Amino acid sequence: MMMHHHHLLHLFFVLHFLSHYNYYRVDGFLISTPRAVVLNSNNDGVQSLLKMGTTPVDDEVRSIFGRLKNKFSSGGKEQTSKAEKIPNPMDDMNVMPHIPSKDMTGVDPDITRLCATLSSALYDVVPPSKNSNSAPRYEEMPNTVEKKSSKNDADDDDRAWNKSFSTKNLKVDTIFLDSHDAFFASSAPFAGIVAGDKLIMGWRGTNSLVDALNDLAISPQSSIPLRKYRKHIKQQGAFLSMATNDLINNEEMILDTIEKYAIKEIVCTGHSLGGGLAQTAHLLLRGLSEDTSSTWAVLREKEINVRSLNFEGPMTTVLCGDTTTNPEAETFIEAARENSCNFAFSNDFVPRGYGYMSFIMDLIDNVEERATDIANAKVPWPLSNHLDLHEKIGEVLDSTVNNEKVLEGVGVAIRYSHLGNVICYASHGAKPVVTRDYGPQPAAPQQGSEHTTIRNFRDIKYIPVDRPIDGIMDWHMGIISPGLCFTNDELV
Repeated sequence: MMMHHHHLLHLFFVLHFLSHYNYYRVDGFLISTPRAVVLNSNNDGVQSLLKMGTTPVDDEVRSIFGRLKNKFSSGGKEQTSKAEKIPNPMDDMNVMPHIPSKDMTGVDPDITRLCATLSSALYDVVPPSKNSNSAPRYEEMPNTVEKKSSKNDADDDDRAWNKSFSTKNLKVDTIFLDSHDAFFASSAPFAGIVAGDKLIMGWRGTNSLVDALNDLAISPQSSIPLRKYRKHIKQQGAFLSMATNDLINNEEMILDTIEKYAIKEIVCTGHSLGGGLAQTAHLLLRGLSEDTSSTWAVLREKEINVRSLNFEGPMTTVLCGDTTTNPEAETFIEAARENSCNFAFSNDFVPRGYGYMSFIMDLIDNVEERATDIANAKVPWPLSNHLDLHEKIGEVLDSTVNNEKVLEGVGVAIRYSHLGNVICYASHGAKPVVTRDYGPQPAAPQQGSEHTTIRNFRDIKYIPVDRPIDGIMDWHMGIISPGLCFTNDELV
């Protein structure tokens, strides 16, 4: 499997943000409450802030700006209370012993593991043969691991994905793989498998520079399938375009599979960018099913449920306006929320993007601190007293602090949130914890509300470690390497 070194690019594209926190530890996670930040009003950026309103989003943008100013006004060394450093929360275990229950995810544990296995396997898909100009966009795949015989085995081997997902207790048919042919480098491969009465559609995660750019396209957009809810629901622009493309191009294959296998539920899944695509496609399919003139109306006619089960996927949805004035939109959002689930492993920053910026800033601080410690340690002694590498690294970001355009971008990013449950693991050996993403600085919970019974996803904070660079890939890939996946010994 190709490792995502380009995820480091994601990390430093995101700015330093959010207010100071008081920390305490619960069940292996770092929990915190916000502290006030004092702003210096003698600059243009703060003057813009002072003109803002008093919504939670406005308050959080002020907090982000305040933390940036505090960081650089202290000479690049932010004065903040930090948790005591602990070892990486990874251990010697590879397979997670605690699989979440159906009450947590909405699907049986074997389906959760199957989704993880598919999400992992999609990274192994290779591009179509460069020697074939007539390779099919997708092809029906065999149900066994044997190679498919063909008059042109060389080309078929480049395109075919002869992968078995069956286990002793679960028969799985591999239906199709769309590798996007000439657009492989810019479009994540998309596949469909069937287990019983469930059609599981999976997307590959970030695996190229173009994928990374799509991850960063945070412009929230409306869509035709959700036009009834355009005032209340927007989705990440690049994911929206890519998911729409795959549903259009594979529509006939998907609908034929639904008919042939008497499908009762569609599960959209993927890891990283693939998880974002799956969540986006989930909402698109719900919207398409409501259109009686659409071929996708069969989903509603046959009462086929649609859900998403994603691994380390970023936030894809922006909820706008007061849905209480639009009961139909409120019903749609609630149904999507009850059928959505994402996983967040340890310190992985990807599922915290784009809205949970304080987490990402804490990671950046940790990386910056450790990087400069290492760099300073390698500087010859005669120069060490004359070089402040920490400050020099800080200067790279200092020029952005008073940039009003950057401030506006932050104001967009923090509006993103996850729908449904977010299942958090502190380590491979830990038990899963169910959380919900209540958005930026939610109001105080009402007694008896969901807020009082399900932990807020944004209350789980980044835990500083001694080797954060080493941890970034472990945290991001750990849940499918193999994590929740079926092992090779379990697959038949």
